[in-house]
Amino acid sequence: MFYGFGIGFTQSVESVNDLVLYAKKAEKLGFDSVWVQEGTSRSAIIVASAILQATDTIKVGTGIVSAFRRHPEILAMEAMTLNELSNGRFILGIGATPGLVKKYGLDFSPLQSVKDSINIIRNLVSEKEFTYDGESLPIKEPTQMIIENKSVKKYFPREKMPIYVGALGPKTLNLTGRLADGILVTRRGGYSPEYTKYAISKVMEGALEEGRNENEIDT
Repeated sequence: MFYGFGIGFTQSVESVNDLVLYAKKAEKLGFDSVWVQEGTSRSAIIVASAILQATDTIKVGTGIVSAFRRHPEILAMEAMTLNELSNGRFILGIGATPGLVKKYGLDFSPLQSVKDSINIIRNLVSEKEFTYDGESLPIKEPTQMIIENKSVKKYFPREKMPIYVGALGPKTLNLTGRLADGILVTRRGGYSPEYTKYAISKVMEGALEEGRNENEIDT
């Protein structure tokens, strides 16, 4: 059994230093992971970086950041940098955040933004050039996350980088099973055992439809 510790920002009055202290205590108490929520006042990516530098073994994830507030190329760079910094302890957790779509006056499906973001990030951390014909986040020019200079090639570590999805509705749960490495059950699901069982069943349905092994997904 693994236990995660969540840090929320929406109504938080604690300082960033306090949040780092809580994470250090969680590590000492044997928690497996700590999850940093992003609201409107602090960057979850920067707070996660501070926690990773102050800890040694606990995994640190974003729970969650928007799939489109940062372009997937920026998310990929930030996530891979944090993974390198922490020797693989960082987990990128993203979500549809439909409220932000409305707030920013954007005209695309929040669910599609999650799909596009995951696919773009997966391609960016591979070693191939690619274009991507996404509905919300297209990549028109051939792109790869490699800098090449004659005899010197520098690139981000290519080990698998986990992507979790904060999911609530059936379509997002299904997409999680199809594409993601794990699910984050959002607080709006009520944390009830009944809803959790339902969410996992929908994730597993998506995994089976995609031909994935259910053991590939952290539920």
